[in-house]
Amino acid sequence: RQEKSLRWCADDAYLLAPGYVYVSEQPVRLLAVVGICVAVCIWDRRLRRGGMNHYIYPQARDGARATPRTGDAAITALFRAMLGAGSAACDLEAWVFGGAVPEGAGRDIAEQARRNVEVARRMLAAKNVPLVSEDVGGSFGRKIIFDMQNGQAMVYKVRSLREQDWR
Repeated sequence: RQEKSLRWCADDAYLLAPGYVYVSEQPVRLLAVVGICVAVCIWDRRLRRGGMNHYIYPQARDGARATPRTGDAAITALFRAMLGAGSAACDLEAWVFGGAVPEGAGRDIAEQARRNVEVARRMLAAKNVPLVSEDVGGSFGRKIIFDMQNGQAMVYKVRSLREQDWR
């Protein structure tokens, strides 16, 4: 958690770049912009807090060198951070966003996007965290706002992602 590098345009909103995981007990809004990447949001219904990750690749080639830029490490880190903050696994629920394939992208990009979504579904199921909603696939990128005051997520679909969308 490096707040200065995550701070966005307001005191209560943070933009997660790829490779970041953020969990907070405060009522902040977490934002991410995803194309083939995936963002997973987890919410604790009982404690009314949550977190988000944002990853680029489905799995690390070498588990010993895994970072939150990969889904396996990012989801594990998010889950552990939630439990470390006092959440019980039975109180958690999740959302998955992303995995879009831009028009004209090659098969390797399409496969990466598909696997990014699949690793989220598989790992959440293995941890018995119900997937309450997902908005995945297609060809549009997404801007996500996860409001941890009320556990709601909003998705804006966009035809193209601009450089300023990442700031």
